[in-house]
Amino acid sequence: NKVENECDFETAYLYWGQDEDFVQEYCHAGKFDVLLAADVIYEDDQVLPLITTASRILKPDGEFILAFARRNVPMDKVLDAATAFNFQYEVLTDEHDTSRTFDGTEPIYRFTWKK
Repeated sequence: NKVENECDFETAYLYWGQDEDFVQEYCHAGKFDVLLAADVIYEDDQVLPLITTASRILKPDGEFILAFARRNVPMDKVLDAATAFNFQYEVLTDEHDTSRTFDGTEPIYRFTWKK
């Protein structure tokens, strides 16, 4: 896609809740349009750092995409935390079958700022 669309992008590791160095190094040109995270929540104490970091580095019109795998944390806890940080969310589903997610297993969420 990069070659076909002639666009530039950069990737980097980001540790939830330990984002000071990341912000200084990578946010000099502004915040991010898109944040992607997949299968990153294993314990309750990871929810708040994840949502806090996303709220600090996401542009006002940006999207935070989270592929959630059920582990030891209920998704309601994540959604409640995101809502408390002024995010709204939607579950991304197959447009032809709204009862299932893309592959019929765990949902993928899109978080955006409440307007």
